[in-house]
Amino acid sequence: MYYKIFFENAKNINNQINDFRIEILEFLDVTLHTLENKKNEPGQKSASLKTKLPNNFNELQLLIESLQLKQIEFTKNIKDEKEDAKTKVRFNMIWKLLNEDPFQYNTKHEKLLIQQSKTNLLQQEYDDVIKEIKSYRNQRTELLKQTQDENMAANQINKLLKGSGGITFELKLNEDASNGKQKGVYNIIEKNKDGEYIERNISSLSDGEKNIVAFLWFIYSLDEVKSSEKDKVILFDDPMNSNDDGYQYLIIAVLSKYWQDHPKEQLFVLTHNNHFYIQIHPSSPKYDRVGYLHFQKNGKTKVKRITKSTEDLKPVYDTLWEELIFAYNNNKTVFMWNNMRRILETYNRFRFMRESPNDIAMNLDDNENKILVLSLIKSLHVNSHVGYEADMDISGKTREQLLDAFRNVFLYLKASDDFEIRWRRNQ
Repeated sequence: MYYKIFFENAKNINNQINDFRIEILEFLDVTLHTLENKKNEPGQKSASLKTKLPNNFNELQLLIESLQLKQIEFTKNIKDEKEDAKTKVRFNMIWKLLNEDPFQYNTKHEKLLIQQSKTNLLQQEYDDVIKEIKSYRNQRTELLKQTQDENMAANQINKLLKGSGGITFELKLNEDASNGKQKGVYNIIEKNKDGEYIERNISSLSDGEKNIVAFLWFIYSLDEVKSSEKDKVILFDDPMNSNDDGYQYLIIAVLSKYWQDHPKEQLFVLTHNNHFYIQIHPSSPKYDRVGYLHFQKNGKTKVKRITKSTEDLKPVYDTLWEELIFAYNNNKTVFMWNNMRRILETYNRFRFMRESPNDIAMNLDDNENKILVLSLIKSLHVNSHVGYEADMDISGKTREQLLDAFRNVFLYLKASDDFEIRWRRNQ
C-alpha cells in the first residue's frame, strides 16, 4: 500500500509490469507450441521462432526499488509534514481572524507604527538634550578651571589643619609663582611671638605634618583634574602611616566625605593599619557593591575577598568578647581569666582613659561593691598569668561563677547593658 502521493507512480509501474507479463506469456506460448510440433514430428526440420525475446526485467526492478525508497523516506518525514501542514492551517486561521472587523488588526498596526515613530522622535530629542547637558558640563569644567582661586584650596586646608589641633603653621599662595603661571606653589608661614607671620623652611616640618599637608592637597586637587568621558580611578596607598597617628581621624573623615560626595568614582584604599581599616569601614558595609580584599602573606601573598561580616576584621574589643564566649562554651576557665582581664583593660582605656584595670575601682563608691571589684580584678591579674604558665586553672572557680562575677563588675559600673548586649550578640 502506497501513500496517495505515490499512487500515479505506482499505477504506471503496475501497467509496465502487466505489459511485461503479457510479453512473457506470449513468448512462452510460441515456444511451447514450437516444442509440441517438434515432439510430434521429430524428423522434420523446425522453423525459426517467429517472436522476439521479451525485454530485460532489470530496468523495471530499478523503478520498483526507487518507488519503495521514496515511500520509506516519506514515512520518516510524515511527522514533520503533518506539523508543517498544521502550522500553515493555523497561520491561515490567524490571518482570517486578524482581518475580521472586530479585531481591526490593520488599524491597530497602523497606530502602533505611528506611536513607534513618535517614540523614536522623543528618543532623539532626549539624546540631543543629554548631549547638550554634557557639553554644558564640559564648558563649566573649563570655566571653573580658568577661574579657580588657588587661595580657596589653601584656606580649606588651613581650616582643617587648625581644627585638628597641634598645627601652628599655614599655607600661603606664592604670588610671584602664581603670576608667572606656575600653579600650586605655596609658602609655609607661622606667627612668631610678636604675632607677625614668618616663613618656615619645609625641612622644619615633621614627617607626619608633611604627610597630612600632601594628603589634603591631593584631595582638594582631585576636582581640578580635567574631566573626561571616563571615570576617575583613585588609589590611596596606605594614607596613614606611623607618623600620622595624630591626624588619623582627620584623614578618615576627609576620605569618608570624599567618597560620599563622589559615589561614581572608583576609589581604592590600601592600608596595613587594622585600626585605620576598622574606622574607615562603613558601619553597614554593602559587600555586594564594594570590594573588601584581605591580602594575607605567609610565604606568598593570598588575596581573600571579604563577602560577609563574619569574615571581616573586627575591633580588638569585639574579638576579646568572642574569645571569652568561645572559652566559656568550651569550659576553658584558664582562658576566661585572661580574656576578662584584657576586656576590662580595654574598657577602662576607652571609658575612663586609664591603663590599669585597678583604676576602674576609682570610679566606684567606697562600699562592698568596690571591694568585690578589686578582689575580682586582682584574681584576674593573678590567674590569667598563673593559669597560662601552668596550663591549668588552679582557682577552683567554675565557668558560671566566673561569668557571674564578671557580670557584676559591669553591673557595679552601671554598664550592665553593655555586658548583656555583647554576650547575647556573640552567643
